[in-house]
Amino acid sequence: MNKFLIPLIIVLLISVASSTSLAQISFGTYSTIGTNPIEKPVFVSTGINSTIGYKSFIFNYKFDLNLTSRKTIPFNAITTLLGYQLQINEGALLEPSIYYLFKPSTELVSEHDFGLIVTYKLNKWEFNLGNNFKFFQLKRIVAENDDPSDQRTISERPGFIYKLKYQFLKSSSNFNFNICVTNYDWFIIEQEINPFVGSNIKYNFIDTNIQLFGDIYYQAAGFNNIRVNYFGFYIRTGLKWTIK
Repeated sequence: MNKFLIPLIIVLLISVASSTSLAQISFGTYSTIGTNPIEKPVFVSTGINSTIGYKSFIFNYKFDLNLTSRKTIPFNAITTLLGYQLQINEGALLEPSIYYLFKPSTELVSEHDFGLIVTYKLNKWEFNLGNNFKFFQLKRIVAENDDPSDQRTISERPGFIYKLKYQFLKSSSNFNFNICVTNYDWFIIEQEINPFVGSNIKYNFIDTNIQLFGDIYYQAAGFNNIRVNYFGFYIRTGLKWTIK
């Protein structure tokens, strides 16, 4: 865990130092609870979600800490994203971005994922399409016990990531909710043929910059299976505070 503390502290210090000079910063905290065939009966995590905006540039980072299996994997994942917002016309926004995701999937293997996402928002609709590159790295202490000629890194073929989201109310509403079909979330990137569905609810407190939100996602075993088996679900709730 110690090797992760330094980069996390650096990111937090940058956020605090930048808040006095950048146009806008949002800071959020959240908790997640869910279940799946691997993490039974439930898994619980908590983390931070922060966004810094300067002119048309957006920088976001999130990190997730494990609360139920701390002796095995205390640190779940960290992801960062850098995007640029282009206002095409009233109600239409285009945002190309690049991201990086790091997950110590097990005690032996860590996952690295990076790619490009293009987001197009039009009124109540949001379309996300991108390309991702994923590879898994064997921990050095394990590799030294194996044949030195064996590769420590295994790469997957490049894949597509996508999301189709519909928001039921206007963006200016204090209360809003949406539904989506996607193959990725904050710390999850599935194969193209493994989409899952989700919903988000948010409430902006009147005369404040504080938002309460909740997400629920249902994951299936695979779209092309003869029988789509139940895989798991999770719920995430949290608060976001925006400083303008």
